[in-house]
Amino acid sequence: MIRGGEVFINGRLLEEPYLRGEHWTVHADWPTSDDPADSAIPPGQYFVMGDNRNDSLDSRSFGPIARDRIEARAWVRVLPVDHLGAVDRDAPTLASTVAS
Repeated sequence: MIRGGEVFINGRLLEEPYLRGEHWTVHADWPTSDDPADSAIPPGQYFVMGDNRNDSLDSRSFGPIARDRIEARAWVRVLPVDHLGAVDRDAPTLASTVAS
């Protein structure tokens, strides 16, 4: 579930240090309904989001995708130049407690 630009997985906040405080406002809530069942990702499906959250066409628009539709994995970020380097050096983590 995404609320106010914060991603929650099974009720736990996904801490994303690679965003470096960048605020995103486009599609900042998913699902748009308040029914928790709408945020369940089916088995064998993946919820994907682009790194430019305000201008990405991703699962927030078209929903989860099957594994066989994922073609590649990013290893290196080139732009912006001040963020050059391995994309997985600042890995996401889940908060230790469940949000209420």
